[in-house]
Amino acid sequence: MTEVEYSKHALERMRVRRLSKKQVGITIRDPDFSYEDIESSALMPVKRYKERHSVVIYTIEEKRAKVITVYYASEVEAY
Repeated sequence: MTEVEYSKHALERMRVRRLSKKQVGITIRDPDFSYEDIESSALMPVKRYKERHSVVIYTIEEKRAKVITVYYASEVEAY
């Protein structure tokens, strides 16, 4: 997967939460850990940045990552 596509919602969330495309890409390609929602096939990589974790929700569509939303979480448990 080399290409990343962003939904309008994801771009707005990135702007509001001050997450760059570079940070989102790093979270997708090199997460500290990741979850998968089996029902929706959405992937949820998590990457720690200082005091917070960036969480990216995306799906794979035609060999591209389609980012649905992004957010910061102060605490995340790895399973």
